[in-house]
Amino acid sequence: MKEMTNKSKLISLENKRNHVVVTKVTQGEYSKICSAAKSCNMTVSSFVRARCLGYKPKNKLSNEEIKLLGNLAKCRIDMVNFANALSGLTNEQKLSLFRNYRVMFDWYERVVPITNAVVDYLQSVQKVNDFPSSST
Repeated sequence: MKEMTNKSKLISLENKRNHVVVTKVTQGEYSKICSAAKSCNMTVSSFVRARCLGYKPKNKLSNEEIKLLGNLAKCRIDMVNFANALSGLTNEQKLSLFRNYRVMFDWYERVVPITNAVVDYLQSVQKVNDFPSSST
């Protein structure tokens, strides 16, 4: 059996949330729950539902993390510019550059921390349990 929603989408009745779960908590517990939900940019209801279903909502990005993400984007631009510069070289020039041990070692020492930082950041923000926030 199907039901029509105001968004003109069909939702099956077995997928519609129509059960309510109630629990009592202390004021301290409620404050912690509200704080955790806010730090994840979620409603209390969505946060509690996610946790009960085994998901681990991630905190929203802090101002420092947003700044670091911007720096990461700038690093990417530098790498793209480097790749573009290499593509403008002839094969002989590329071979000469890549055969120069000192140049390659200096380049490697500068690039490795950036690529490691990118990998570390991407691994830290991967969602272990991606929870659909607007499911019905």
